Amino acid sequence: MHANNPIEQVGFEIKRRTDAAGIVPDEDAIARLVVAILMAQNDEPPSEAPDT
Repeated sequence: MHANNPIEQVGFEIKRRTDAAGIVPDEDAIARLVVAILMAQNDEPPSEAPDT
């Protein structure tokens, strides 16, 4: 699923990855997962440039 809202997209990615793993062992693992998702999204080029 794709979301236009970046915050919703992070939520979808966290849910997708935790569903695939089954469980998350502790809070440190959750923090690493969130940081990894945010870093990966930061590497993606913008989908569309705004018209100015």
